[in-house]
Amino acid sequence: MIQRKALYVSSTLSTHECCPKCSRIGNLNFEIYIEGLYLGALPIYGKKKKTQLLCSYCKEKFRPRDIGESAVIMSNKLKSDATGPAWQDSGIYIAILLVAILTLVIVVRSGADPNEKRNLEVVEKAEPGTLFAVVEDNNSSKNDFTTNKIYFIKIVRRIDEDYLECKTSDVVITFGKKEEEKETVRDKLHALMKSGKLNIPYETKLHKNLLRSFVEHRAMYAVYTPTQADSLQRLD
Repeated sequence: MIQRKALYVSSTLSTHECCPKCSRIGNLNFEIYIEGLYLGALPIYGKKKKTQLLCSYCKEKFRPRDIGESAVIMSNKLKSDATGPAWQDSGIYIAILLVAILTLVIVVRSGADPNEKRNLEVVEKAEPGTLFAVVEDNNSSKNDFTTNKIYFIKIVRRIDEDYLECKTSDVVITFGKKEEEKETVRDKLHALMKSGKLNIPYETKLHKNLLRSFVEHRAMYAVYTPTQADSLQRLD
């Protein structure tokens, strides 16, 4: 919580000022403070200086003008000479740094891979009959074909905003040689997905976030939408 506080800077004992309460001379300490804004114990900003006079004998506190013109003059000189610690304004620099980091995160996210954005839209708007090819091992890279198993998910209908009724298959396509042409695998998928002869027997209910995770973990390989001819789409 942001609050205003006074940071103690220095104290100077006057040898000639008289305490208005106990009338002792040489017991008034000129204490200099810097007022500022704090976030908890973290100083954000502080520039205004103030002086408090404290009698070391009777412990009474005074303002410089309570003592007289000479005390005001001495107070002004002490305030002009006083400087806060090096970390006095550290909070504002930390705040600037945090804002810069937050801005960077926003910029990076807004500049995310456009293919991933497109793929997420494909998943979000998937209609009944849409067929997804999914790489079995989410931790492997499908781009260099180190993973060699693909199975299918077919959307039957949307149950509600979050869940989809689907059918899934066993592993249908296997490949594993890095030298195998990508077009060969794409052709196999295209033919299978358009043929309507895929055996996808297992009924299940999936949360839409599971399909999203396939995209985010680069496991979604391709999608076929039956209402659009030749709509097989490689999800890179």
